[in-house]
Amino acid sequence: WLVAMGAFLLGLGFGSLKAHELDTEKLAAKFVPYEILIAAIGGFSLWLILFVDSAFNMSPLQGGIGRVPLSQQLIIGALGTMLCGGIGYLSGFELPIILKAFDKKIMKSYSHWVIGFHYVGTLLASVFIQTILLPQADIARASLVLGFVSCGLALVSLIFISLKKQKRHFIVIALIL
Repeated sequence: WLVAMGAFLLGLGFGSLKAHELDTEKLAAKFVPYEILIAAIGGFSLWLILFVDSAFNMSPLQGGIGRVPLSQQLIIGALGTMLCGGIGYLSGFELPIILKAFDKKIMKSYSHWVIGFHYVGTLLASVFIQTILLPQADIARASLVLGFVSCGLALVSLIFISLKKQKRHFIVIALIL
């Protein structure tokens, strides 16, 4: 868990730094597609890890029943770390987009509230996942539920972000998929 959180936070930092380089229009246009990517990666990451692990376990190179070779552990660990880092990177764009969405005049007096609610919301989501979601559903279903939440956020955001008609159609199709 510590490595996963570290990879997520590292990705979060890099995503936030990259978001700073983009102007407001480009940043807003990337918000919904990034939310869809977060949903896809987050929703299916566990399934990908389980698939890769199963492929190793069916391999003739398996070291015997109940014995997991170090190479398999390292590859599965690296895959999980890269997925967490990728989700963190894409999530790093969220707060800068929200902050840039407000007028500079408004942000001078309210940016601390936006940042504060972002962190409090993260804490509440973490507590909800650990105390309510995971005990009620297994981790595979929980990852899909959280993927659907990200898709819902992308759909709601699509209403508030003005995009070209062609791009809007593409995003709606991606959300449906």
